[in-house]
Amino acid sequence: MTPDRTPDRTPDRLLLDRVAADAWPAAERRVHDGWLLRSARTASGVPVTKRANSGLALSGGPTPERLAAVTEFYRERGLPPLLQVSDPDLDDALADLGWEQLAPTLVMTGPVPEGDASLVAPGPSEAWLQAFSTGGPDQLEVNRRCLAAVEAPAGYVGVVEQDGTLVALGRGVVQEGLLGVFSMSVLTSHRRRGLARAVLGALGAWARDLGATGAYLQVEADNGPARRLYEQAGFTPAYGYHYRRSTT
Repeated sequence: MTPDRTPDRTPDRLLLDRVAADAWPAAERRVHDGWLLRSARTASGVPVTKRANSGLALSGGPTPERLAAVTEFYRERGLPPLLQVSDPDLDDALADLGWEQLAPTLVMTGPVPEGDASLVAPGPSEAWLQAFSTGGPDQLEVNRRCLAAVEAPAGYVGVVEQDGTLVALGRGVVQEGLLGVFSMSVLTSHRRRGLARAVLGALGAWARDLGATGAYLQVEADNGPARRLYEQAGFTPAYGYHYRRSTT
């Protein structure tokens, strides 16, 4: 997904990039000349999440000094230099330098969904964490730390069957009047039953009580079923982002 070049969307893009970064904070966060540098490796040194192990340009262009700082930060931690990119000028500069593109993602915005706020819990249960951390113990370790570091109001939904199986989950964070929807997942065997819509609605009702007047979410650009679900809930594409990784 190529970053959007529409000038009048730039303020929205910067705001959404910033609040989304706060909704998934890395264990280590450092601001260098307007760029946020993040690292969240496991004890074994394994990076299991791109967002928490990438830089983000919150202000300022791709100067040689900023790019050198990114490279040094990640090389010191044994990681490849990686940037989350939504700005077209930055994307062009990195492409010219040979940085490879990864994980095209679409950011969608829409109205706050309506539903049942009673389904929302103030924190993740152990079952929720286990279901969310499909990458195993390393990912569970990082997820636990990242979620514990969220400072804004956060809500968690887990839909449980009578036998105790957690079949659907989602997470919401409210900042600056916006509900950010994250971690949406439904077991393959339980899809097309309205569970994702119920999770969205629960998060929306909870967020309305906190004063949210708009919502946003991120979805992989090639995930057609999820995009259709969100479009049916009133969400429309705002812009795209992806990651750029240094190959040298």
